[in-house]
Amino acid sequence: MSEITTNLIELQDGYKYVIENMNKTEESTLIQLGFVRKDDKLERYFSGDFTDIDRIFSNFNAKLIMMIQHQNSELLTPWEEGLLNFLKLIPEEIDWWLLGSAALAVRGIDIIPRDIDIVTTANGAIEMGRKLEKYLVEPVFETDWIGRYFGRAYLKLRIEWVGDIQLNDPWVVQNYGPPVENRLELLNWRGFQIRVAPLDLLLKQSRARSLDSRVKKIEDFLGRVL
Repeated sequence: MSEITTNLIELQDGYKYVIENMNKTEESTLIQLGFVRKDDKLERYFSGDFTDIDRIFSNFNAKLIMMIQHQNSELLTPWEEGLLNFLKLIPEEIDWWLLGSAALAVRGIDIIPRDIDIVTTANGAIEMGRKLEKYLVEPVFETDWIGRYFGRAYLKLRIEWVGDIQLNDPWVVQNYGPPVENRLELLNWRGFQIRVAPLDLLLKQSRARSLDSRVKKIEDFLGRVL
């Protein structure tokens, strides 16, 4: 690992994290996590006014190396412990569902998620930020990405959520919108009821990303249960 340095910069309309002195591997990984190159630095911008941004940034610094190692699969995530901690903290009335690799792992497919990806509502995204405030590594902020809101916390691994899915993009609708929500599957995992993305969608997404090993594991699983 290089001697990464980080800074929190206050702007007129928000804040940004600035990272310097990373090596090429770390730079590539951080770009995967949403950072953007600016000259010899990487930056990530958050619009809004956040009263607890200093504490959140301190959390980010404390977890940064582990987040890089998890993303690079250099350090395996204790994902079950992380998901269990999340479930204990989030009240049942918050509307959310699970997708990505974690939606495969909870089915018993032999996959170790690098993070946990969640879709929720606008209110759900904000409320998750409140319930996970001690674990936030980024503020819950407004974005024009997949959803109106995005949040990122760290509970043994990254927990990421998008809130209020934007329905003006056909690709987003097809992968995150009503066609998916109307087909969610309900699983009992460790005594908790979890809604998860349908398996055929996860297979399609894995094929589109050329995740050949994951595709084979899903196909093998389908062969056993069908």
